[in-house]
Amino acid sequence: MILEIAIVEKSPVTRLGFEQFFKERFGNISLKSVQTVADLDLLYVGSAPHLIVLGFARVSITECLKVLNVCKQSYIASSIVLFGDFYNSQSVVKILAGGAAAYVSKQTDPAEMEQRVKNILAESINLVDSLKQSFTTQSGEQVSVRKDKKRLRIKALLSWRENQIAELLCQGLGTCDIAKLLNLKCSTVSSMKRKIFTKLQVTNLIELCFRFGSFPTEN
Repeated sequence: MILEIAIVEKSPVTRLGFEQFFKERFGNISLKSVQTVADLDLLYVGSAPHLIVLGFARVSITECLKVLNVCKQSYIASSIVLFGDFYNSQSVVKILAGGAAAYVSKQTDPAEMEQRVKNILAESINLVDSLKQSFTTQSGEQVSVRKDKKRLRIKALLSWRENQIAELLCQGLGTCDIAKLLNLKCSTVSSMKRKIFTKLQVTNLIELCFRFGSFPTEN
């Protein structure tokens, strides 16, 4: 089986380093390397890589999370690993809460990074391949998976922060746990939770998770 890996990094030197890393440590791979997420969209039409490595250097955590959110919405099934210089533990927590499968820094040992990537790939391969089988070609055009399009429409109803909170709620975190994780007040999270319920027209957490796509729904 061919593992599809995409590297998104502005620095050509860093891209080259990642390419060498994956070629040396992973056997049967298809490797694509680009500068931006927009460039990535041109390569994957109606499909997705198993793993996306997003590289960041000297950018704010806010900008990093924006790019991560865009990438998550475009590549729902792909696992995303962030590579950067966010030494602040709170920033790393925000990155993981924002949907990244892992964070690695320039100081991460290559052997440790290899093991992390293998663990992540083991979890993501089945999901990506099952989605690929759901894409069909009709009159030369790619037909998107209905469930994924529906989920994207639902996520589009919410702001970035509301999507983040909705995901954490569906992971089982309580209001104050989320507040502590995101450095917000409990009352702020409670207020945003009510807004989420109103926007998605749900009345409880179970309905939210079904609407949000955090576990399987019936057609």
